[in-house]
Amino acid sequence: MKLQPRDGVTTKHSHRLLEIKDSPVHLIRTAHRWITAIFEANVAYLGLTTAQFVMLWTIDLEPDLEQGELAALAGFDPATTGGIISRLEKLKLVKRKKGTRSRRGWAVRATSMGHSYMKEVKPHLPHLRKELFHRLTDAEQEVWMQLTTKLLGVANSYSDT
Repeated sequence: MKLQPRDGVTTKHSHRLLEIKDSPVHLIRTAHRWITAIFEANVAYLGLTTAQFVMLWTIDLEPDLEQGELAALAGFDPATTGGIISRLEKLKLVKRKKGTRSRRGWAVRATSMGHSYMKEVKPHLPHLRKELFHRLTDAEQEVWMQLTTKLLGVANSYSDT
């Protein structure tokens, strides 16, 4: 197999870099960077990061969950979740109120502005998915979703359970 120069690296160096480029860590990090760039190119004009978007989407779908519950559902640790919620609150996209399930918990729900934001962004999601998977066939997309779900141990519509 003849190596082709990529990413500004000469063929002379490429064979040594295969170890890095074949690493799952490198591939996942690169995929994350790519996904973030696609998200930002399409909906960042609305002013949220991917993490803030995921949290707002979770809050919009499941109102009045407490921070720990949101962290578990959205896939973030509780401290990161708290910071994300604080930023969303400053943007007036969510509001907190005293929770009922724990003494120290705060329930979070989307404001009308948060609902409007999600209503504006949701139509972009199929386009984002299409752009993300444009190099894969429908069957390959399905396999990618199943394998990623299994790798991460996520319970979703692609789970075996």
